[in-house]
Amino acid sequence: MNAYKKLGRNTLIFTIGNIGSSLITFIMLPIYTNFLSTNEYGIIDFITVTLNFLLPILTLNIAEAILRFGIDKNYNNKKVFTTAIYIFIGIAIIIYPIFFILFKNSNLSINSELAIFIIINVCLYPIFQQFTRAIGKVKIYAISDILYTLIFAIFNIIFIVNYKMGIKGYFAAFLLAKLIVNIFLIIFSKLYKFFSFNSYDKIYAKSFIKYSIPLIPNSLSWWIVNLSDRYALLYFCGGSILGVYSVANKIPTILSTLYGIFSKAWQVSSFEEYDNDKKEAFYSSVMKYLFIFMTLIAMIMIIFIDFIADIFIGDSFYEAIVYIPILIIAFVFSAYSSFLGTIYTASKNTNEILKTTIFSAIINIIINIIFIPLFGPMIAAWSTLISYLSLFIYRLLDVRKYVKIKFSKLNLIICSGLLLSQAIVVIEINNIYLRFIINLIIMIIYFFMQISSIIKIYKEAILRRIKTK
Repeated sequence: MNAYKKLGRNTLIFTIGNIGSSLITFIMLPIYTNFLSTNEYGIIDFITVTLNFLLPILTLNIAEAILRFGIDKNYNNKKVFTTAIYIFIGIAIIIYPIFFILFKNSNLSINSELAIFIIINVCLYPIFQQFTRAIGKVKIYAISDILYTLIFAIFNIIFIVNYKMGIKGYFAAFLLAKLIVNIFLIIFSKLYKFFSFNSYDKIYAKSFIKYSIPLIPNSLSWWIVNLSDRYALLYFCGGSILGVYSVANKIPTILSTLYGIFSKAWQVSSFEEYDNDKKEAFYSSVMKYLFIFMTLIAMIMIIFIDFIADIFIGDSFYEAIVYIPILIIAFVFSAYSSFLGTIYTASKNTNEILKTTIFSAIINIIINIIFIPLFGPMIAAWSTLISYLSLFIYRLLDVRKYVKIKFSKLNLIICSGLLLSQAIVVIEINNIYLRFIINLIIMIIYFFMQISSIIKIYKEAILRRIKTK
Protein backbone atom coordinates (compact mmCIF):
# COMPACT_ATOMS: atom_id res chain seq x y z
CA MET A 1 0.00 0.00 0.00
CA ASN A 2 1.20 3.56 -0.83
CA ALA A 3 2.84 5.21 2.22
CA TYR A 4 0.61 8.30 2.05
CA LYS A 5 -2.52 6.18 1.56
CA LYS A 6 -1.69 3.94 4.52
CA LEU A 7 -0.96 6.95 6.71
CA GLY A 8 -4.31 8.46 5.64
CA ARG A 9 -6.23 5.24 6.27
CA ASN A 10 -4.77 4.74 9.75
CA THR A 11 -5.30 8.42 10.58
CA LEU A 12 -8.99 8.06 9.62
CA ILE A 13 -9.43 5.02 11.87
CA PHE A 14 -7.74 6.74 14.81
CA THR A 15 -9.80 9.87 14.11
CA ILE A 16 -13.03 7.94 14.57
CA GLY A 17 -11.75 6.47 17.83
CA ASN A 18 -10.31 9.67 19.25
CA ILE A 19 -13.18 11.95 18.27
CA GLY A 20 -15.57 9.66 20.12
CA SER A 21 -13.40 9.48 23.24
CA SER A 22 -12.54 13.20 23.14
CA LEU A 23 -16.18 14.19 22.77
CA ILE A 24 -17.05 12.21 25.88
CA THR A 25 -14.10 13.76 27.74
CA PHE A 26 -15.25 17.30 26.98
CA ILE A 27 -18.84 16.49 27.90
CA MET A 28 -17.47 15.44 31.30
CA LEU A 29 -15.50 18.66 31.87
CA PRO A 30 -18.56 20.74 32.90
CA ILE A 31 -19.48 17.96 35.35
CA TYR A 32 -16.06 18.15 36.99
CA THR A 33 -16.12 21.95 37.15
CA ASN A 34 -19.63 21.99 38.65
CA PHE A 35 -19.47 19.02 41.06
CA LEU A 36 -15.86 19.36 42.22
CA SER A 37 -14.23 22.33 43.93
CA THR A 38 -11.20 23.99 42.39
CA ASN A 39 -9.10 22.39 45.14
CA GLU A 40 -10.52 18.87 44.54
CA TYR A 41 -9.96 19.14 40.80
CA GLY A 42 -6.42 20.38 41.37
CA ILE A 43 -5.65 17.36 43.59
CA ILE A 44 -7.14 14.92 41.04
CA ASP A 45 -5.09 16.45 38.23
CA PHE A 46 -1.98 16.44 40.41
CA ILE A 47 -2.33 12.73 41.32
CA THR A 48 -3.13 11.74 37.72
CA VAL A 49 -0.10 13.55 36.30
CA THR A 50 2.11 12.06 39.05
CA LEU A 51 0.87 8.55 38.19
CA ASN A 52 1.62 9.13 34.50
CA PHE A 53 5.04 10.38 35.55
CA LEU A 54 5.76 7.11 37.40
CA LEU A 55 4.39 4.88 34.62
CA PRO A 56 7.67 4.62 32.63
CA ILE A 57 9.51 3.48 35.79
CA LEU A 58 6.86 0.90 36.65
CA THR A 59 6.96 -0.62 33.14
CA LEU A 60 10.51 0.20 31.97
CA ASN A 61 8.67 1.82 29.04
CA ILE A 62 8.33 -1.66 27.56
CA ALA A 63 5.17 -0.62 25.66
CA GLU A 64 7.33 1.49 23.34
CA ALA A 65 9.54 -1.50 22.58
CA ILE A 66 6.47 -3.67 21.88
CA LEU A 67 5.28 -1.27 19.18
CA ARG A 68 8.68 -0.78 17.54
CA PHE A 69 9.72 -4.45 17.50
CA GLY A 70 6.19 -5.77 16.94
CA ILE A 71 6.01 -3.86 13.66
CA ASP A 72 9.46 -5.10 12.59
CA LYS A 73 8.94 -8.15 10.35
CA ASN A 74 12.26 -9.61 11.50
CA TYR A 75 10.77 -10.31 14.94
CA ASN A 76 8.26 -13.01 15.96
CA ASN A 77 5.14 -11.44 17.49
CA LYS A 78 4.54 -14.30 19.91
CA LYS A 79 8.07 -13.91 21.28
CA VAL A 80 7.67 -10.11 21.37
CA PHE A 81 4.48 -10.21 23.48
CA THR A 82 5.58 -13.05 25.76
CA THR A 83 8.98 -11.50 26.42
CA ALA A 84 7.38 -8.13 27.21
CA ILE A 85 4.98 -9.72 29.71
CA TYR A 86 7.87 -11.59 31.37
CA ILE A 87 9.78 -8.31 31.72
CA PHE A 88 6.69 -6.65 33.24
CA ILE A 89 6.25 -9.52 35.74
CA GLY A 90 9.93 -9.24 36.68
CA ILE A 91 9.55 -5.51 37.34
CA ALA A 92 6.38 -6.12 39.37
CA ILE A 93 8.10 -8.69 41.61
CA ILE A 94 10.95 -6.25 42.36
CA ILE A 95 9.19 -2.87 42.58
CA TYR A 96 5.59 -3.48 43.65
CA PRO A 97 6.35 -4.83 47.16
CA ILE A 98 8.03 -1.48 47.84
CA PHE A 99 4.88 0.37 46.81
CA PHE A 100 2.78 -2.03 48.91
CA ILE A 101 4.81 -1.19 52.03
CA LEU A 102 4.64 2.55 51.27
CA PHE A 103 0.85 2.45 50.91
CA LYS A 104 0.52 0.28 54.03
CA ASN A 105 2.40 2.82 56.14
CA SER A 106 0.94 5.97 54.58
CA ASN A 107 -1.94 8.14 55.73
CA LEU A 108 -3.75 7.79 52.41
CA SER A 109 -7.35 6.60 52.76
CA ILE A 110 -6.89 3.75 50.29
CA ASN A 111 -6.45 0.04 50.80
CA SER A 112 -2.87 -0.96 49.89
CA GLU A 113 -4.01 -4.07 47.98
CA LEU A 114 -6.45 -1.95 45.98
CA ALA A 115 -3.74 0.64 45.24
CA ILE A 116 -1.45 -2.07 43.80
CA PHE A 117 -4.37 -3.41 41.73
CA ILE A 118 -4.88 0.08 40.28
CA ILE A 119 -1.17 0.39 39.41
CA ILE A 120 -1.10 -3.06 37.73
CA ASN A 121 -4.07 -2.23 35.49
CA VAL A 122 -2.69 1.20 34.62
CA CYS A 123 0.63 -0.39 33.61
CA LEU A 124 -0.88 -3.23 31.55
CA TYR A 125 -3.16 -0.89 29.59
CA PRO A 126 -0.45 0.71 27.34
CA ILE A 127 1.26 -2.68 26.88
CA PHE A 128 -1.94 -4.28 25.59
CA GLN A 129 -2.81 -1.24 23.47
CA GLN A 130 0.58 -0.91 21.81
CA PHE A 131 0.75 -4.59 20.93
CA THR A 132 -2.75 -4.34 19.44
CA ARG A 133 -1.38 -1.58 17.16
CA ALA A 134 1.75 -3.55 16.37
CA ILE A 135 -0.22 -6.54 15.05
CA GLY A 136 -2.29 -4.23 12.83
CA LYS A 137 -5.59 -4.33 14.72
CA VAL A 138 -5.97 -0.56 14.63
CA LYS A 139 -9.79 -0.70 14.65
CA ILE A 140 -9.81 -2.56 17.96
CA TYR A 141 -7.23 -0.10 19.27
CA ALA A 142 -9.50 2.81 18.29
CA ILE A 143 -12.56 1.14 19.83
CA SER A 144 -10.66 0.58 23.08
CA ASP A 145 -10.08 4.34 23.34
CA ILE A 146 -13.80 5.07 23.00
CA LEU A 147 -14.78 2.22 25.33
CA TYR A 148 -12.36 3.32 28.07
CA THR A 149 -13.57 6.93 27.98
CA LEU A 150 -17.24 5.94 27.86
CA ILE A 151 -16.97 3.55 30.82
CA PHE A 152 -14.91 6.10 32.74
CA ALA A 153 -17.55 8.79 32.08
CA ILE A 154 -20.47 6.55 33.13
CA PHE A 155 -18.84 5.58 36.42
CA ASN A 156 -17.86 9.22 37.03
CA ILE A 157 -21.50 10.26 36.69
CA ILE A 158 -22.55 7.45 39.05
CA PHE A 159 -19.90 8.09 41.70
CA ILE A 160 -19.41 11.88 41.51
CA VAL A 161 -22.86 13.18 40.49
CA ASN A 162 -25.18 10.60 42.09
CA TYR A 163 -23.21 9.46 45.14
CA LYS A 164 -21.15 12.65 45.68
CA MET A 165 -17.99 10.60 46.27
CA GLY A 166 -15.66 13.33 45.00
CA ILE A 167 -12.01 12.33 44.62
CA LYS A 168 -12.63 8.72 45.73
CA GLY A 169 -15.38 8.37 43.13
CA TYR A 170 -13.11 9.65 40.38
CA PHE A 171 -10.40 7.06 41.06
CA ALA A 172 -12.93 4.24 41.53
CA ALA A 173 -14.20 5.04 38.02
CA PHE A 174 -10.61 5.20 36.80
CA LEU A 175 -9.82 1.68 38.06
CA LEU A 176 -13.00 0.07 36.71
CA ALA A 177 -12.51 1.62 33.25
CA LYS A 178 -8.90 0.38 32.99
CA LEU A 179 -9.82 -3.12 34.18
CA ILE A 180 -12.75 -3.56 31.79
CA VAL A 181 -10.83 -2.30 28.74
CA ASN A 182 -7.83 -4.51 29.56
CA ILE A 183 -10.17 -7.51 29.50
CA PHE A 184 -11.68 -6.22 26.24
CA LEU A 185 -8.24 -6.04 24.59
CA ILE A 186 -7.25 -9.52 25.78
CA ILE A 187 -10.42 -11.02 24.29
CA PHE A 188 -10.93 -9.07 21.06
CA SER A 189 -7.26 -8.67 20.10
CA LYS A 190 -6.81 -12.33 21.07
CA LEU A 191 -3.73 -11.43 23.08
CA TYR A 192 -3.93 -14.78 24.87
CA LYS A 193 -2.84 -16.44 21.59
CA PHE A 194 0.41 -14.49 21.63
CA PHE A 195 1.46 -15.58 25.11
CA SER A 196 3.34 -18.82 25.66
CA PHE A 197 5.57 -19.79 28.56
CA ASN A 198 8.04 -21.27 26.05
CA SER A 199 8.24 -18.13 23.87
CA TYR A 200 10.37 -16.00 26.19
CA ASP A 201 13.55 -14.94 24.38
CA LYS A 202 16.62 -13.56 26.19
CA ILE A 203 17.94 -11.88 23.04
CA TYR A 204 14.58 -10.14 22.55
CA ALA A 205 14.60 -9.07 26.19
CA LYS A 206 18.07 -7.50 25.87
CA SER A 207 17.03 -5.67 22.67
CA PHE A 208 13.82 -4.40 24.30
CA ILE A 209 15.60 -3.13 27.40
CA LYS A 210 18.39 -1.52 25.36
CA TYR A 211 15.73 0.29 23.32
CA SER A 212 13.35 1.25 26.13
CA ILE A 213 15.70 2.15 29.01
CA PRO A 214 16.84 5.47 27.41
CA LEU A 215 13.17 6.30 26.87
CA ILE A 216 12.49 6.18 30.63
CA PRO A 217 14.42 9.38 31.47
CA ASN A 218 12.95 10.86 28.29
CA SER A 219 9.41 10.07 29.43
CA LEU A 220 10.20 11.35 32.91
CA SER A 221 11.63 14.55 31.48
CA TRP A 222 8.53 14.97 29.31
CA TRP A 223 6.29 14.68 32.37
CA ILE A 224 8.58 16.95 34.39
CA VAL A 225 7.58 19.73 31.98
CA ASN A 226 3.97 19.13 33.04
CA LEU A 227 4.64 18.27 36.68
CA SER A 228 6.94 21.19 37.45
CA ASP A 229 4.11 23.59 36.57
CA ARG A 230 1.79 21.80 39.01
CA TYR A 231 4.33 21.50 41.83
CA ALA A 232 5.36 25.14 41.52
CA LEU A 233 1.76 26.39 41.41
CA LEU A 234 0.72 24.18 44.33
CA TYR A 235 3.69 25.36 46.41
CA PHE A 236 3.67 29.07 45.54
CA CYS A 237 -0.01 29.72 44.70
CA GLY A 238 -2.13 27.03 46.40
CA GLY A 239 -4.59 24.30 45.38
CA SER A 240 -7.29 26.61 44.00
CA ILE A 241 -4.98 28.24 41.47
CA LEU A 242 -3.70 24.78 40.55
CA GLY A 243 -7.30 23.71 39.90
CA VAL A 244 -7.90 26.69 37.61
CA TYR A 245 -4.65 26.06 35.72
CA SER A 246 -5.52 22.36 35.39
CA VAL A 247 -8.84 23.26 33.74
CA ALA A 248 -7.00 25.67 31.42
CA ASN A 249 -4.82 22.74 30.35
CA LYS A 250 -7.89 20.70 29.42
CA ILE A 251 -8.97 23.06 26.61
CA PRO A 252 -5.71 22.82 24.58
CA THR A 253 -6.02 19.04 24.78
CA ILE A 254 -8.48 19.42 21.88
CA LEU A 255 -5.40 20.26 19.83
CA SER A 256 -3.36 17.58 21.56
CA THR A 257 -6.06 15.03 20.75
CA LEU A 258 -6.06 15.98 17.08
CA TYR A 259 -2.31 15.52 16.91
CA GLY A 260 -2.57 12.31 18.93
CA ILE A 261 -4.87 10.89 16.24
CA PHE A 262 -2.30 11.65 13.55
CA SER A 263 0.63 10.63 15.75
CA LYS A 264 -0.64 7.09 16.25
CA ALA A 265 -0.80 6.58 12.49
CA TRP A 266 2.41 8.53 11.85
CA GLN A 267 4.42 6.48 14.33
CA VAL A 268 3.68 3.31 12.37
CA SER A 269 4.42 4.96 8.99
CA SER A 270 7.61 6.53 10.32
CA PHE A 271 8.95 3.13 11.40
CA GLU A 272 7.94 1.44 8.15
CA GLU A 273 9.34 4.14 5.83
CA TYR A 274 12.59 4.88 7.66
CA ASP A 275 14.67 2.54 5.49
CA ASN A 276 13.07 3.82 2.28
CA ASP A 277 15.31 5.79 -0.13
CA LYS A 278 12.62 8.48 -0.43
CA LYS A 279 12.18 8.96 3.30
CA GLU A 280 13.48 12.58 3.33
CA ALA A 281 10.86 13.71 0.81
CA PHE A 282 8.17 11.77 2.69
CA TYR A 283 9.11 13.17 6.13
CA SER A 284 9.42 16.75 4.78
CA SER A 285 6.08 16.57 3.00
CA VAL A 286 4.25 15.24 6.07
CA MET A 287 5.91 17.91 8.26
CA LYS A 288 4.62 20.63 5.92
CA TYR A 289 1.07 19.26 6.08
CA LEU A 290 1.28 19.01 9.87
CA PHE A 291 2.52 22.58 10.25
CA ILE A 292 -0.28 24.10 8.16
CA PHE A 293 -3.01 22.02 9.78
CA MET A 294 -1.94 22.45 13.44
CA THR A 295 -1.38 26.20 13.13
CA LEU A 296 -4.77 26.71 11.47
CA ILE A 297 -6.63 24.68 14.11
CA ALA A 298 -4.80 26.56 16.90
CA MET A 299 -5.83 29.90 15.42
CA ILE A 300 -9.46 28.82 15.10
CA MET A 301 -9.46 27.68 18.73
CA ILE A 302 -8.08 31.02 19.93
CA ILE A 303 -10.69 32.91 17.87
CA PHE A 304 -13.54 30.96 19.51
CA ILE A 305 -11.92 30.78 22.94
CA ASP A 306 -14.77 32.64 24.71
CA PHE A 307 -17.39 30.38 23.15
CA ILE A 308 -15.42 27.26 24.16
CA ALA A 309 -14.92 28.59 27.70
CA ASP A 310 -18.65 29.36 28.12
CA ILE A 311 -19.52 25.75 27.28
CA PHE A 312 -16.82 23.81 29.11
CA ILE A 313 -15.71 25.98 32.05
CA GLY A 314 -17.77 26.71 35.14
CA ASP A 315 -17.97 30.25 36.55
CA SER A 316 -15.55 29.50 39.39
CA PHE A 317 -12.93 28.39 36.82
CA TYR A 318 -13.48 31.20 34.29
CA GLU A 319 -10.24 33.02 35.10
CA ALA A 320 -8.50 30.08 33.38
CA ILE A 321 -9.19 31.76 30.02
CA VAL A 322 -6.01 33.89 30.17
CA TYR A 323 -3.79 30.78 30.32
CA ILE A 324 -5.48 28.94 27.45
CA PRO A 325 -4.05 30.73 24.35
CA ILE A 326 -0.45 30.41 25.58
CA LEU A 327 -1.01 26.74 26.36
CA ILE A 328 -2.54 26.21 22.91
CA ILE A 329 0.64 27.54 21.27
CA ALA A 330 2.71 25.37 23.63
CA PHE A 331 0.75 22.31 22.46
CA VAL A 332 1.50 23.26 18.84
CA PHE A 333 5.25 23.16 19.45
CA SER A 334 4.84 20.04 21.55
CA ALA A 335 3.27 18.36 18.51
CA TYR A 336 6.10 19.48 16.21
CA SER A 337 8.66 18.18 18.74
CA SER A 338 6.85 14.87 19.02
CA PHE A 339 6.82 14.53 15.23
CA LEU A 340 10.60 15.01 15.09
CA GLY A 341 11.02 12.62 18.02
CA THR A 342 9.70 9.73 15.93
CA ILE A 343 12.82 10.07 13.75
CA TYR A 344 14.95 9.11 16.76
CA THR A 345 12.76 6.12 17.63
CA ALA A 346 12.55 5.02 13.98
CA SER A 347 16.37 5.01 13.80
CA LYS A 348 16.46 3.27 17.23
CA ASN A 349 18.69 6.09 18.58
CA THR A 350 16.62 6.64 21.72
CA ASN A 351 19.57 8.17 23.60
CA GLU A 352 19.21 11.28 21.42
CA ILE A 353 15.57 11.69 22.46
CA LEU A 354 16.70 11.64 26.08
CA LYS A 355 19.19 14.51 25.67
CA THR A 356 16.75 16.81 23.89
CA THR A 357 13.91 16.27 26.36
CA ILE A 358 16.10 16.78 29.44
CA PHE A 359 17.21 20.07 27.90
CA SER A 360 13.56 21.16 27.65
CA ALA A 361 12.67 19.97 31.17
CA ILE A 362 15.56 21.91 32.75
CA ILE A 363 14.43 25.12 31.05
CA ASN A 364 10.89 24.59 32.33
CA ILE A 365 11.96 23.97 35.93
CA ILE A 366 14.33 26.95 36.08
CA ILE A 367 11.72 29.38 34.74
CA ASN A 368 9.04 28.09 37.15
CA ILE A 369 11.22 28.24 40.26
CA ILE A 370 12.63 31.71 39.56
CA PHE A 371 9.70 33.57 38.03
CA ILE A 372 6.42 32.15 39.47
CA PRO A 373 7.15 33.68 42.94
CA LEU A 374 7.88 37.03 41.23
CA PHE A 375 5.17 37.24 38.56
CA GLY A 376 2.50 34.73 39.55
CA PRO A 377 0.78 31.72 37.95
CA MET A 378 0.83 33.07 34.38
CA ILE A 379 4.54 32.14 34.28
CA ALA A 380 3.58 28.43 34.37
CA ALA A 381 1.94 28.78 30.95
CA TRP A 382 4.82 30.81 29.51
CA SER A 383 7.42 28.34 30.84
CA THR A 384 5.57 25.49 29.13
CA LEU A 385 5.56 27.39 25.84
CA ILE A 386 9.26 28.34 26.06
CA SER A 387 10.35 24.80 26.97
CA TYR A 388 8.44 23.20 24.06
CA LEU A 389 9.65 25.86 21.63
CA SER A 390 13.23 25.20 22.76
CA LEU A 391 12.71 21.45 22.36
CA PHE A 392 11.38 21.90 18.83
CA ILE A 393 14.30 24.11 17.73
CA TYR A 394 16.84 21.72 19.28
CA ARG A 395 15.34 18.68 17.54
CA LEU A 396 14.86 20.46 14.22
CA LEU A 397 18.61 21.08 14.10
CA ASP A 398 19.64 17.76 15.62
CA VAL A 399 17.61 15.33 13.45
CA ARG A 400 19.58 16.40 10.40
CA LYS A 401 22.02 13.64 11.41
CA TYR A 402 19.35 11.12 10.39
CA VAL A 403 16.88 12.85 8.06
CA LYS A 404 17.28 16.23 6.36
CA ILE A 405 13.84 17.79 6.66
CA LYS A 406 13.25 20.70 4.27
CA PHE A 407 11.37 23.35 6.20
CA SER A 408 10.91 27.11 5.76
CA LYS A 409 12.29 28.78 8.88
CA LEU A 410 11.02 32.22 7.81
CA ASN A 411 7.51 30.84 7.44
CA LEU A 412 7.80 29.28 10.90
CA ILE A 413 8.87 32.58 12.49
CA ILE A 414 6.09 34.63 10.83
CA CYS A 415 3.34 32.12 11.62
CA SER A 416 4.53 31.75 15.24
CA GLY A 417 4.43 35.54 15.53
CA LEU A 418 0.83 35.58 14.28
CA LEU A 419 -0.16 32.90 16.81
CA LEU A 420 1.52 34.81 19.63
CA SER A 421 -0.28 38.00 18.53
CA GLN A 422 -3.60 36.18 18.89
CA ALA A 423 -2.68 35.07 22.42
CA ILE A 424 -1.71 38.60 23.47
CA VAL A 425 -5.02 39.92 22.11
CA VAL A 426 -6.93 37.48 24.36
CA ILE A 427 -4.84 38.37 27.41
CA GLU A 428 -4.87 42.16 26.97
CA ILE A 429 -8.29 42.95 25.41
CA ASN A 430 -11.34 42.40 27.59
CA ASN A 431 -13.97 43.14 24.93
CA ILE A 432 -14.83 39.68 23.54
CA TYR A 433 -16.22 41.06 20.25
CA LEU A 434 -13.15 43.21 19.55
CA ARG A 435 -10.70 40.37 20.21
CA PHE A 436 -12.80 38.04 18.06
CA ILE A 437 -12.55 40.46 15.11
CA ILE A 438 -8.82 41.11 15.55
CA ASN A 439 -8.00 37.41 15.84
CA LEU A 440 -10.18 36.59 12.85
CA ILE A 441 -8.20 39.12 10.77
CA ILE A 442 -4.93 37.55 11.95
CA MET A 443 -6.15 34.10 10.86
CA ILE A 444 -7.20 35.42 7.43
CA ILE A 445 -3.68 36.85 6.99
CA TYR A 446 -2.22 33.44 7.85
CA PHE A 447 -4.61 31.68 5.45
CA PHE A 448 -3.59 33.87 2.50
CA MET A 449 0.08 33.37 3.41
CA GLN A 450 -0.41 29.61 3.14
CA ILE A 451 -2.88 29.53 0.22
CA SER A 452 -0.27 28.45 -2.35
CA SER A 453 0.88 25.59 -0.09
CA ILE A 454 -2.71 24.53 0.59
CA ILE A 455 -3.47 24.44 -3.17
CA LYS A 456 -0.25 22.48 -3.78
CA ILE A 457 -1.13 19.95 -1.08
CA TYR A 458 -4.59 19.56 -2.60
CA LYS A 459 -3.17 18.98 -6.10
CA GLU A 460 -0.60 16.49 -4.78
CA ALA A 461 -3.37 14.55 -3.02
CA ILE A 462 -5.42 14.37 -6.23
CA LEU A 463 -2.37 13.34 -8.27
CA ARG A 464 -1.51 10.53 -5.81
CA ARG A 465 -5.14 9.37 -5.92
CA ILE A 466 -5.05 9.20 -9.74
CA LYS A 467 -1.74 7.30 -9.69
CA THR A 468 -3.08 4.86 -7.10
CA LYS A 469 -6.13 4.15 -9.25
